[in-house]
Amino acid sequence: MCGIFGYIASKDQRPDPGIIRAATDSLFARGPDSSGYAQNGRVAFGARRLAIIDLESGNQPIESQCGKVVAMQNGEVYNYQELRSELLRLGFPLRTTGDTEVLTYGYMAWGIDGLLERLDGMYAFAVHDRANNLVHIARDRMGEKPLFYHADGRHLVFSSQLLTVARYPGVPFRLNPSGVEAYLSLHFVPGDETILEGIHKLPPGHVLTYRLSDERLTVRRYWHLQPQPVRSGVDREALREELRSRVQAAVSSRLVSDVPVGAFLSGGIDSSIVVACMAGKVADLKTFSVGFETPELDESPYARAVAAKFGTDHHHLTFGLNDFEHLLPDVVSSVDEPIGDQAMLPALWMARLARQHVTVVLSGEGADEIFGGYGYYRPRMLPPDWRRTAYDALRPFAKLPEENFRLLAPGAVETPSGYPLLMAGSGLAAVLRRTGVFEKTPWADRFASDLGEFRDPLQAACFTDLTTWLPDNLLVKFDKMAMGVSLEGRCPYLQPSLVEWALGLPQDLKIGSRHVKELLREAFADALPDTILRRPKQGFILPLSQWFRHTGRSMMMDYLGVAIDDGVLRSDRLRRTVEGWLDQPEPPGRNLMALLLYRMWLVHAYQQPKFRPKPAESGEGSRYSLAVA
Repeated sequence: MCGIFGYIASKDQRPDPGIIRAATDSLFARGPDSSGYAQNGRVAFGARRLAIIDLESGNQPIESQCGKVVAMQNGEVYNYQELRSELLRLGFPLRTTGDTEVLTYGYMAWGIDGLLERLDGMYAFAVHDRANNLVHIARDRMGEKPLFYHADGRHLVFSSQLLTVARYPGVPFRLNPSGVEAYLSLHFVPGDETILEGIHKLPPGHVLTYRLSDERLTVRRYWHLQPQPVRSGVDREALREELRSRVQAAVSSRLVSDVPVGAFLSGGIDSSIVVACMAGKVADLKTFSVGFETPELDESPYARAVAAKFGTDHHHLTFGLNDFEHLLPDVVSSVDEPIGDQAMLPALWMARLARQHVTVVLSGEGADEIFGGYGYYRPRMLPPDWRRTAYDALRPFAKLPEENFRLLAPGAVETPSGYPLLMAGSGLAAVLRRTGVFEKTPWADRFASDLGEFRDPLQAACFTDLTTWLPDNLLVKFDKMAMGVSLEGRCPYLQPSLVEWALGLPQDLKIGSRHVKELLREAFADALPDTILRRPKQGFILPLSQWFRHTGRSMMMDYLGVAIDDGVLRSDRLRRTVEGWLDQPEPPGRNLMALLLYRMWLVHAYQQPKFRPKPAESGEGSRYSLAVA
């Protein structure tokens, strides 16, 4: 697990070694154990490493023995041992026992497409093919690891962090109107755009290729989630057994590590199953949970019950109203890109607790999206009598109006999955200087086209969240809060083969008459306490309305009063809107928290200076010196 940074200079320039070092060091929290650099002509790579696999010889970047290929990554390749064995059989001279070198020689053996086809992991990696003057940057299928880039036709800057790209000299810092509009609608920015103009996310399942000979940049999709045939007529017991086997295999594959591994344990069904699969495979298994002072929000008794069932070494914290003030600034500095998710506060606190005991944690992210865990999915299910007909022959999605497939359709108050919007319609238009920008993006058009391929409404709803809410909010929260304290987080439910298989389950095995995620509960019924199996879903829900009625109000108004004109919002109307919310008997906490985090992020981001050269000898644990080959 690492943070990566790369720069490709224009033809008449060479990277400044001191600035490369400064930019790489800004990723220290993502990789406190060592730093490494590799430069060849116009291309410079820098990596900060959090040592997880091959502690002694796995420092990055890793160059081939012939010097023709160099690679670095943020993340883990879980099937690296299998790939390493194959490369050794082919005669490649591997010198380490880790996973990054597999990328270096795997590229030489199979090319970029063959390498990507073979990988099972979470990653954002870069390869410099010096022989062919190419740089490839790829991101994992589900979007577990982040990758941002800026290209202006002359040079390319990329990194694991948005603000690292924004702080590079020559990269403009301007708010992106369509990104802000999307944020106010969703409390995150979906797709390939970011909150900053000219800086993009490489979408999940995509590879960027930069050809140095003519400065040509291409971004293409190498994998995407497609409609899955529904498994009709399959024995329910057989499906239960296969589901259990697939989840157990996914968890086992995510345990590869040379450092201690633990688990986040909320007490919900998803994390409890992960812990059940880890028990017996991880010695002295440590679990971590956070509870709340408000009893109706507190899940900690359930987490303790699961911990007792499996005999884990359980650690717990209680979150109170007084914890908002001291955690919010740390959340904002760790998140790097703005998302308005209230659950970042307990997530950061739990990550800090876990980092005192382990370096890797497994979590339950993704289960709701693949097994139908959200209550707003239920209206997307077909009535029982319709399921006995050929739905696509009666009313195929492809013949519905195009607006049905837009993520942010005009007049809508929710996305196609049923996910409720933060602001919409006239309320959103009132605070924007201009509107209707976001949906003109190529990414939004492709999303609509992909969604139109789905015939099963529940699959379509799950697909919507798996390609927006999950990678652009949930996984950002998990990655940024964990990496903010140098902790690696892994998501077993997001093994791509498990995701595809689960998507094809019949609707009534996901959302049954009694529970959501019904087949998942049945598959592990003998492993978990009945109190866990019978529980309805409950997320990290903070007492936001209560907080904003008291100290949160002054904090909100203080940050609204900071003299920053983002060029996108009408500050006077925004202030009146916020004051109206705050005056309600039950202030809308989700709206207020998203706006507070946005304003706090703006203040933080505007305070970040551009990088300046640092002395070459200052990098702790530096493996490579920067020298033009």
